[in-house]
Amino acid sequence: MNTPPSTPLPPEVRARAEALVKKYFAECFWFWRPDVTVETSDTLDAVIRYLREYGGKQGWRDAAELRKCL
Repeated sequence: MNTPPSTPLPPEVRARAEALVKKYFAECFWFWRPDVTVETSDTLDAVIRYLREYGGKQGWRDAAELRKCL
């Protein structure tokens, strides 16, 4: 089964996702490199998943807003 290729993100979505990774780094992304870049839809999906899982109520809301950008 072929997996569709990950698509590059628009710069504004990328910047918003990277800002959320920095904001929630200690709670949600502590196992990522601090200088991670969110360049593709696959990485964005991971950001949204971890925000929902570990970011509490506000992380869930921020994930929903980020999902709307797509």
